[in-house]
Amino acid sequence: MTLAIASQVKRWIDAALQHGGDRQRAARKAETILGALTLGREPDEAGRTTVHGESRLRCTKYDLGNGYRLIAIRNQDTIALVRMDSHDAADRWLDQQQGKTLQIDGIDAAVTLPDLTPPDEVPDGEAGGTL
Repeated sequence: MTLAIASQVKRWIDAALQHGGDRQRAARKAETILGALTLGREPDEAGRTTVHGESRLRCTKYDLGNGYRLIAIRNQDTIALVRMDSHDAADRWLDQQQGKTLQIDGIDAAVTLPDLTPPDEVPDGEAGGTL
């Protein structure tokens, strides 16, 4: 599984962290969701999703609190964070995308998620050095 982050999301998080207040709190929640996805959590388990879901576009819409949203789509083996904005701006964007199938091409900075299969047990006496 790979995780892709749209440049719009990166810029929004960077600006929000410097801005402070509600936007900064939303950016920190988005970073927590990003971390959970990086660790291999399913999109609906990575953070608090909106109560009513989303019917305009097949996506996961996270409620970041104080009127901010993060939108993620899943396309086969890729989860893409495609939009982060205020509730109203995210709503307008979703209206514009209604009925479309989004392509993940062109989203930069893909991060490969770790393999979640447990490693083979190391026989006694063969364990490596200290951490």
